[in-house]
Order: sequence, then C-alpha cells, then structure tokens
Amino acid sequence: MTGEGHMVEFVTIRADIARSGRTENISLPMSSTIIDLLRKLNEPIDGVIVLQDGRPIPIDQTVDMVRNSELKVISVASGG
Repeated sequence: MTGEGHMVEFVTIRADIARSGRTENISLPMSSTIIDLLRKLNEPIDGVIVLQDGRPIPIDQTVDMVRNSELKVISVASGG
C-alpha cells in the first residue's frame, strides 16, 4: 500500500537475457519502466536493445505496456 491507502499493482515480466542465456521472471510496480527492469536484472542501460515480440521498444516505456509479453534483452556491440 502507498501512504494514501492505495494498493500498488505489480506486474511480472519474463525477460530472456541473450548475453548470458538466462531467463528471469521479475516483479515490478506497474509504473516502473524498462530502465527499472534493466537495473533489477543488473544489465547495462546503454548498450542493449529490448525487444517485445521481436520489435524494439523504448527503455522509458512503462512495464504495464509489456505485460503478458516475453522480452528479450540483446547486447549491442560497436567498433571500428
């Protein structure tokens, strides 16, 4: 509950981390963003792309928009 007596709703996100080959189920408040998810997964915010059903999504998107989807976190490499 919040200080005003409102219940905080949580959503569980299934995330496939391509770099490590692991899959995790993470519960976050619905108002959390993909940035919060990446932090909880101990993944870098820069240098990754997050896919929802094969399509890139912005990292400032709230997790309530991706519930019931499997997300894939892919590392992006660059070089010259």
